[in-house]
Amino acid sequence: MAVQFILGRSGTGKTNYCIESVVESLQGGGGEPLILLVPEQATYQAERAILSDERVGGYSRLCILSFARLEFLLCGRRRVRPEVGRLGRQMIISRLVREKKDELGVFGSCCGRSGLGIELAEVVAEFGKYGKSWEDVEELGGAFKEQALQIDGEKTF
Repeated sequence: MAVQFILGRSGTGKTNYCIESVVESLQGGGGEPLILLVPEQATYQAERAILSDERVGGYSRLCILSFARLEFLLCGRRRVRPEVGRLGRQMIISRLVREKKDELGVFGSCCGRSGLGIELAEVVAEFGKYGKSWEDVEELGGAFKEQALQIDGEKTF
């Protein structure tokens, strides 16, 4: 099975080339399955464009997939746990902050502020993006404490 990547700037005919190639492959017969991988919002548009060509009456060996659907087909129900989305992370962190507000030193006073969960969720996502762990955060906090003690000569945190 061959994989072909079509790359180029906007308006250079990438979509038309893909649609034409798929239509020609469907006409050529052969039992090899075809997969057209498109962004989530473009699946319906691609299906419609292929079926609007008069040379295609229908198809059974073509799968037009988004990246999320491809992941589901490859991983299926074997995934250990479902991925928590951005909104889910915000909701979880907001609830944890409300429940633990008495135990939070720095954020305890601003737990009632709206948007704190959103901001903290973005920080957690950024830690993950850059491969940082809580140990890294604790190490950085320790370094800040040492630096503050050297500057002020007294405990500021």
